[in-house]
Amino acid sequence: MLNIISWNCAGGAKGKIDEIRGLITNSRPDFLFICEAEFDGTNEDYLSIADYHLDVAKSLTLGKARLICYVHKSSRNIYQRIPSLEGNNKNVLVYGNRQLRIAGVYRGFKNYNAQIKDPLQSLFECLGGIAKFDGSLIVQGDFNIDPHRDQNSRSGRMLSDWCLEAGLIQLIRNNTR
Repeated sequence: MLNIISWNCAGGAKGKIDEIRGLITNSRPDFLFICEAEFDGTNEDYLSIADYHLDVAKSLTLGKARLICYVHKSSRNIYQRIPSLEGNNKNVLVYGNRQLRIAGVYRGFKNYNAQIKDPLQSLFECLGGIAKFDGSLIVQGDFNIDPHRDQNSRSGRMLSDWCLEAGLIQLIRNNTR
């Protein structure tokens, strides 16, 4: 069974590396997506974990990666990273094979990329491309959108519309903090 974990570590991966190592030791995930990783590209060895490859989102080019993913070595043989589907969105990581796509997403409250005028629209365009697929799709992460509280806001409507178009359902219904 595929084991995928997504965690908003709030404050950075380096400061919580012991918790990350503990989570990996106890859960042995195939994928561990970490949102709000705040990884600046230095001391990558400090974040290394045996049997896992660390992938860093393109937001590192803007100063800090807000999304990172630990991928177990056995899963890297089955699921390849697909950077072409990540597009211009700097906080999306996509993996897959012929049967399954797995996307990790982080959407911050602020626009860290001035080149993108409408980051929310850009995110959902990127996700639309990821969802154009005949296999199964798992999308997880931190959208910073509450589908119930924000249902009448632009972001809530865009999330709801995209889920309907892609045939997806929101599984998390409660506050996760």
